[in-house]
Parts: sequence; C-alpha cells; structure tokens
Amino acid sequence: MRRLTFILAATMIAAAPVFSAPEPTTISPESPFRLLHHARQTPHTTGVPHLDQDGRVRMVYDPRRSFLPLGLYHGLNYLDSLDPDHGALPAPFDAFRRAGFTYVHTNKALSQAYLDRLHQNGLRMVKSEARPEDAERWGRHPAMLGWDVFDEPDSDGNFAAYPGRFEAFERYRAGIRTPDPMRPIFVNTVAWIHAGHANRPWWVKWHQAGDVSCHDNYPIVHTQTPTRSLLDPEWGQGIPETTSLAVEATGGTKPIWVILQAYGQPDGRWRYPSPIEARCMAYTALVHGATGLCWFTLDVNDARINATGWGISPTPLATYNTQQKGVVATTDDLRRIQELWHEVARVNHEVRQLLPCLYAPTSPARYRVLVRGQALSDTPVRALLKSADGRRVLIAVNVDNMPLDLRVEFPPSMKVGGVRRLCDKAGRLPVSHSRFTDRIGPLGVRIYELLAASPQVGKHALDPTEGWASRPGRSASV
Repeated sequence: MRRLTFILAATMIAAAPVFSAPEPTTISPESPFRLLHHARQTPHTTGVPHLDQDGRVRMVYDPRRSFLPLGLYHGLNYLDSLDPDHGALPAPFDAFRRAGFTYVHTNKALSQAYLDRLHQNGLRMVKSEARPEDAERWGRHPAMLGWDVFDEPDSDGNFAAYPGRFEAFERYRAGIRTPDPMRPIFVNTVAWIHAGHANRPWWVKWHQAGDVSCHDNYPIVHTQTPTRSLLDPEWGQGIPETTSLAVEATGGTKPIWVILQAYGQPDGRWRYPSPIEARCMAYTALVHGATGLCWFTLDVNDARINATGWGISPTPLATYNTQQKGVVATTDDLRRIQELWHEVARVNHEVRQLLPCLYAPTSPARYRVLVRGQALSDTPVRALLKSADGRRVLIAVNVDNMPLDLRVEFPPSMKVGGVRRLCDKAGRLPVSHSRFTDRIGPLGVRIYELLAASPQVGKHALDPTEGWASRPGRSASV
C-alpha cells in the first residue's frame, strides 16, 4: 500500500458490498450452543519458525536468541526526509521502544547516524526496496534486521511484467546475499489471493521464494462501517484466509509476518480503525499462524500527502509541513491517532509477555469451541492453544461484529481445573465438567490461562494472585 497502486483492486475486489450496522442482539440463555467444527487453529504444530538476533530462522524458542518482530512502517522522521539526519521533526525512537516496537520498516534512504540511533534505542531496521548497494553499505550494521526487495510487486495486475519482476528479485537477492549471508531477503505482497484470479499462484510463488513470508492486509474500509467481519466471504482474502495460506504455502518452515492497518483516509477506500478493530486484527493474525506483526503506518508527512490519510503517533501534529499540504488533522483526528497508538502499544506489550507460549508448538489437544448467539459467519470464533514451561494459554478471537456466548470443552486428559482471563481484570472463571463459559464481545479477544486440576503441575499455574506480567519469565531478547 505504500505506493497506493490499486489497479488490480478494480478487477479483483471490484465494488465491495455495503454493510449496515449489525442489529443489537440479546442472547437467550435458553438457546442451545452450536459446535464450531473449524474454530480450532493448528498452525506450527512441530515448531514455530521465527528469526534469531542475527536474522537466522530457528524453530525452537530461546529467550536469549529469539527475536520478536513488532514493526512500525515509515519509522523515519516525520518529514520522511531523504537525508534522515538533517530532516526536521526526528522520529521519537525512545517512544517506539516504550510502545513495545522492536523494528522499523522503511523504503527511505538510510544513514549511519540514523541506524546508530536505532541501535542505541534497541530497535532494528528492515529496508524496503532494498538493493545490493544497500547491503554493501549497511549489511554489517547491528541495527539491520532484513531486506525487503519489493513492496507489493503483485499490486498492479500487470501479469505480463510479473516474470521480469521475479527475475529481478532473484538477481537482487544474489547481490544482497554476497555482503550479507545471514539476514532474510523477501518481498511484501498484497492480500489478493482470490482463488479464481491469476494473482494467487504468483502470491504463493513470492511467499515461497523469500526467507520470510510477508504480506499486508488492510480490511477496514468505508464500505463496511462498522466492520461486519474480518472474514471476506466474497473473495476469501481476509486476515484469517491470507495468514493461513501463507503458513500453507511455506510448509510451516518460514516466519510469517503480517503488516496490519493502523491507517485511514477521510476520503477514499480505507477507514481509520477503532482500537477494538486493531486489537482483533492483531490476534486474528496470530491465531492463524503469524509470527511477526508490523503496523502501517507511523503518522508522517508521506502518509498525509501520498497516502492521503493518517497513521498512528504518540505526538501527532495537525500537519507536518509549513505549506499544510496533504491531509490536515482535526482535533478529533489527533485524539483518534493517539488512541490507536496506545492500543497498538498495549497489544505489543501483551504479545511480548505471551511470547514463550506463542513461539511454542501449537497443542494438538482436541478441545471443542461452541457459541451461542447470532453469528454472522459459520465459524465466528477462532482459537489457538499453546503450552510452554507448564503454562497453557488459549487465545480466542471473535472475527464477527456480534457478541456471543462462548463455551470451551476440554478432554478429561487435559486436566483443566480452572481458567483465568489474562490481559484484563475479569480474573478466574469457574470450570465445571471440563468446560467453561464466557461472553466474547463483537470483534472481541479473550486470552485464557488454563489452570491445572492437580497442584503438582506447578505453583505459577495455580496462584491466582500473581499477575501475568509479574511472573518470572521468559521474554525474547528484543
């Protein structure tokens, strides 16, 4: 989306249907629960592919070596100067770090001082539109994380040009690999995987060719106000579908990065996400197999002018240029920009705390997910079960914009004696006959710790007074 080339959109997604707001619903306690046969997600059952500090792919989590990618696109200066060290309004790297980001992703020119400041703040860099000369110059800098050769090479529908682009990627990859033999080389694609369109085989080919699978998916649009579902029933190109295809296409052997929408336009296709929508996008990607997240975009001059919209920032301005070119933010816009920044930061910190479980193999346990209420899709709730160091975590995401009663049933062999909600104040939920019931809101996220029925499993799994963030732990070396 950085170049905003949308020719293919006209042929693939044509005119998106206009959805009205879902009607308010009351869930009758007398209604039966419905079993969701496809709720349980099982990506990465033998190991979770992710990067280490040097850019190598590894399958086993190591708190000293594993790297968690939580990225911010356009993390340059607010003016996106081509000479970052002399541009006005330098980006607040210390604020990026405090917000839980671990790397920035930019297509702008780099400099020694800029990379030095990143490194001093514990941040890494993915260079987009990378070329061999970039690796020659910056490949030894400790801030570098990876090389994104092409941004959205499949976005314009010019299929005759695709073979030439792929050959160029192979040439650039060979040229980058010489000065930098370790860090990942890849492309970032769009989300257009419609099964009946010629873009899909190229999408798969790009993701199989790179060292990392990376794509962007921006589902929050004006024609769905509010968002009806993160699924795409018409084209099959929602975040659940694209992330799952990325896992399938790479055979579960490559890191899966998803660039998510923290951006919107007052006019045009994309609507600014709410904090609830952003949170749902992030956890939907993780449940379906993402091992890294990035957010498009920092609220910068480039976004205001070329993308005609806003990003996120802890300290946004009405405009970033003296001529007031591009979109000028109102007081209400500035409030929303800051609110979304804080929600993304909240998600970043939660994911970092959950990392030992997220980077553990997905549990093969055959638990059951049931819902009660007016769902908008066949499988409105998606769930992922992880276990690490005696701690079991279940993440459930409601991809529909309707509230539901949720029931999870466990096989007796799992010996679940209690459930505690994490990342909120709800606390412990009762378990009866190896099952529990909860309410999950529209586009809601629930994160549960499953407590053992037997005290022998471990003190930390049983102590309900101990907060998640305060537990001894295991956080990645980010």
